[in-house]
Amino acid sequence: MTRRQIASDILKVELEDRADKLAYDLTILAPDGRLRGIRLNARSGAIIRIEKN
Repeated sequence: MTRRQIASDILKVELEDRADKLAYDLTILAPDGRLRGIRLNARSGAIIRIEKN
């Protein structure tokens, strides 16, 4: 996952350890002005989940 793939402003990043799997939880401000939550696999950068608020 790269910044270009997100195409938004990253507001907050947290590293989470869940069931021995590391993941980054990002809060972003999307181009439409809405907040989104994204969870990324910390090792591969693969998107695990996108939350639309």
